Amino acid sequence: MTKLYHLVCSEGNLRIHRKWLKLLTPLSLAVWWLDDGSLIGNGRKGVFCSEGFNYQNLMVLSRYLRDTWKIRTKIGRGGKYYQLRISSTEELKKFLRLILSHFSITNMLPKVMLLYKDSQLQQRWISEVCQLTKFSRRIVEKYLAAKKKKWKNFRE
Repeated sequence: MTKLYHLVCSEGNLRIHRKWLKLLTPLSLAVWWLDDGSLIGNGRKGVFCSEGFNYQNLMVLSRYLRDTWKIRTKIGRGGKYYQLRISSTEELKKFLRLILSHFSITNMLPKVMLLYKDSQLQQRWISEVCQLTKFSRRIVEKYLAAKKKKWKNFRE
């Protein structure tokens, strides 16, 4: 833990460096999403709660995601803190496709269940989640139904 601390902290402040960003893998991105990521915007946009970092650090991170993983992000405010946001459904799907194969526990599914009112689009996403995670369609649909109950715009 001491080595990790020295990678991300400088004089007591969190800092993002390309040096340690180069160490990130799809698995570490999945862990990061499960810890700090959330679906927002009717379940089709994403946000990383990255309150520990200032704007300049998030710019480094945003450039890294764009250059390395081809995922475009934006920096926005979440109250008084900056957050890293994935503001388009297509960019979010790119990110989720990158990390989904590392999901092995069904309780993680709500973090990746994009919500669509269009049933064809919803069925396509369910199929992708099943294929990339190896979870059965029945399990994925169960978590989708539970999630839709919680989201106001998707309640029947």
